[in-house]
Amino acid sequence: MLFIRLLPLLLLPCSSLSPSSPQALASPQALATFPIGDPAYHACLPHLRTISTPVPRAVSPSLSTTSTYIHIPPASPASLPPLLLFPGFDSSCLEYRRLLPLLSQRGVRAYAADVHGWGFGDLSPTCSFAASSRLAAAASFAAALCESEALPPASLAYAGASLGGAVALSLASSLPTPGVILLDAQGNVDGTGPTPPGPFLSLGVSLLRSWPLRAFANRLSYKDAPKFATRDAIEIGCLHTRREGWREATVEFIESGGFRPVKDARAVGEKGVPALLLWGEQDGVLPKENVALFRERIPQVQVSMVDECGHVPHLEQPEIACDRIVKFLETLS
Repeated sequence: MLFIRLLPLLLLPCSSLSPSSPQALASPQALATFPIGDPAYHACLPHLRTISTPVPRAVSPSLSTTSTYIHIPPASPASLPPLLLFPGFDSSCLEYRRLLPLLSQRGVRAYAADVHGWGFGDLSPTCSFAASSRLAAAASFAAALCESEALPPASLAYAGASLGGAVALSLASSLPTPGVILLDAQGNVDGTGPTPPGPFLSLGVSLLRSWPLRAFANRLSYKDAPKFATRDAIEIGCLHTRREGWREATVEFIESGGFRPVKDARAVGEKGVPALLLWGEQDGVLPKENVALFRERIPQVQVSMVDECGHVPHLEQPEIACDRIVKFLETLS
């Protein structure tokens, strides 16, 4: 996963309450250090929402967290399964800023949600941000979203980019779903790998929010880095890291051992859940050998390679990603 690539550089029961109605979220622009000009970013901001989500006591002693997501309602909804997407490691739902408008135009009811502990959701110090708590919160959010949006729970398809793929696999392996979509997903390595002890880990995580490290990660993620690894892109990726509690939540996740998606990938394969794997031909973060591993663990997976694309097809080739996602969803209808 990307954190492991960066680490050496750093070291030189559930509530019975119903979910609240979605509310508008104060603009993340307040966290920016300069005015962001990215049109896709500004197009998504009005659609950024929060919702109070009932969760197990192991996630929050208050039995509730605040979840954040983006939804751009389609003008003419198509007869396609609704789609819940999760971003990658230490990212936010703004990662889908280029894909969501295109999906909406095609009639897809798509919801890009923050992973608990990252993005703009609850960072209360009383919450747990261990890997198991993040997965439990994701399942709780899926249930709350279905209730809020009047969606049949078994109709919701799941998608995840990079480490968000581990979240999508967890939900697809444990909940009824018509299908799962993986975008250059991390689903073949369990855990976070070797990590430094206490204070050194905290220091390393703190440096993850630094401009040089974020710039390096952006360049690594794109095939055409000069075009896409822009000042705006780096700043958008930094916004949520400036929130109080971000460092502590990330440290807790890493100390918990991280996600363990291999068993979930196998379970998805054994259940026969329809699956689509989009993979950038020039992915510089995860080696292409992962494609063969996904084919082995999920025999029914449809593999779609994306040319002229690095680790983030939803950002670098959003039109292609949208078209292939819609065609896959059509097969599930």
